[in-house]
Amino acid sequence: MQPDIFSLPFVEDAEGCSRAGAEKALPRAGSQLATVYAALQAQPMTDRQLVQVTGLPINVICARRWWLVKGGLVESKGTVAGIYGVANTVWGIAR
Repeated sequence: MQPDIFSLPFVEDAEGCSRAGAEKALPRAGSQLATVYAALQAQPMTDRQLVQVTGLPINVICARRWWLVKGGLVESKGTVAGIYGVANTVWGIAR
């Protein structure tokens, strides 16, 4: 079953905080997904590079990119060394 990339995940037992956050983010989720997808169409990049290019915060980049991966639209294209020497995944449009 394909995930609905326009629905937002939340944790049921987080005393309403997670659901409230997901509901608050919902109006912006579609445009944020489009922004991340468009940036990755231009060139593959890491999450940190997506932050620089889009101006979206890292938590938003990770959440939206995760849905694009789950939806089969984005995939790993390898890794590059990050600023602390740790491998960072480079994301790009799925074939």
